[in-house]
Amino acid sequence: MKIYCSAENCGDGSVSISLFDNYGLAEWHQEHMDEGWGEPCITTISLKSDSPIHCEDIEGPIEFYIACISRLYGDEQWEDKAEFQARFFPDGLPTFQAVAVEDKRCVCNVSAFVDGKCAYTTTVFINPTEVNKFQANLN
Repeated sequence: MKIYCSAENCGDGSVSISLFDNYGLAEWHQEHMDEGWGEPCITTISLKSDSPIHCEDIEGPIEFYIACISRLYGDEQWEDKAEFQARFFPDGLPTFQAVAVEDKRCVCNVSAFVDGKCAYTTTVFINPTEVNKFQANLN
């Protein structure tokens, strides 16, 4: 298993590392971050095992897409959304379903369905009253 790492300058002297399942996504992350290094900072890690490897922190296009949408506030728009969709979902987006969880933590479960099967589910922390707006931004 090869993991692609993208280093991000946090602006305060610290570094944040994001892990991706493909080079193209790491490259996209480098090209579209707020504060970069002036040159690409992408590397790889190779993992080998006789048994399946499961790493929850590795993002693929679906996970990255949901994370970008969940970071938007109010009427803010993701300027590169159409470009990202064209590059990573050339055959169209999966079907997304956002459902508010009934609790006090402002939690929303988001699932992505491909060919009618759930391909990915995550939890995002948004105001439950914003679920419809969040759903509209996903699609």
